[in-house]
Amino acid sequence: MTASAGAGMLASCQGSRTKPEATAGRRVLMLAIDALDPGILKSLIDVGRLPNFKRLADTGSFHSLETSTPPHTPVAFASMITGADPGLHHIFDFFHRDPNPTDAPLAVRPRFSTAETTSDGTDSQIDLGAWQLPLGGDEARNLRRGLAFWDYLTGRGIDASVYYLPCTYPAEKPPGPGRFQCISGMGTPDLLGGYGQFTLLATDAPPEGRSVGGGKFTYLSMSRNRGRTELLGPPNFLRTPDENGKTPPLKAELEVVCDPQARAAKITLAGNLVLLNEGQWSEWIPIEMRTGRHAGCPSRTTD
Repeated sequence: MTASAGAGMLASCQGSRTKPEATAGRRVLMLAIDALDPGILKSLIDVGRLPNFKRLADTGSFHSLETSTPPHTPVAFASMITGADPGLHHIFDFFHRDPNPTDAPLAVRPRFSTAETTSDGTDSQIDLGAWQLPLGGDEARNLRRGLAFWDYLTGRGIDASVYYLPCTYPAEKPPGPGRFQCISGMGTPDLLGGYGQFTLLATDAPPEGRSVGGGKFTYLSMSRNRGRTELLGPPNFLRTPDENGKTPPLKAELEVVCDPQARAAKITLAGNLVLLNEGQWSEWIPIEMRTGRHAGCPSRTTD
């Protein structure tokens, strides 16, 4: 469907409340699988490799759809959401370019195409030496234009739920009496302001670490099967920048204790204890990155 990897799902559009006798119990489920090539899909169906897709095709229909131009995930999904091309929804790529950036010396500034964060106009703050207390905040705005098809549904009293669909951040309540639920997908920024970056802790990484596309490798020093490090988060928004304009990041303490005989490890992350066998994955771990201020000053939380 598009040229990128990933998945999105739209689920559960329920019947109108205005005519319950005609639509009661009826639901529509739409599943969108990013980068699913119809030619490859058909060839695998023909050789018996995808029996579930074959059953769907046999009981319904199988048609090839044209993708967007360019065939990028946010462009294609914005087109599916609005039923229009980029000339209406204004999503032309993963990134857009600002030809008149305010920060010199950049001649052109890249920015995310699907959403942006803007100031609410309140830039004042209280300075307390090395600390600052902001009196305002920022607001996120979805840059996708045009009405989504669920706007028409909820406007007619039809409930809709959208899960992990690109170009839906921040989730906005559509008009009408229909109920709407949404968990935004690709384009939802992480705490660092990007699309999601990994941090890989490794004993064989170079001591100074190494940055690659999508994340970084961080050196984990082990002594007697025990290692300690810090997981770095976004800049501490309550700290005053230094003379170079840099702000220290928020941090979460991480400790790893290995048991070579049991081939297991005990991991403590920001006070959360996890026991893992070799090759085992943990559940998602919610953590707090504390600002260092007390008396009601907020902390940052991430997963």
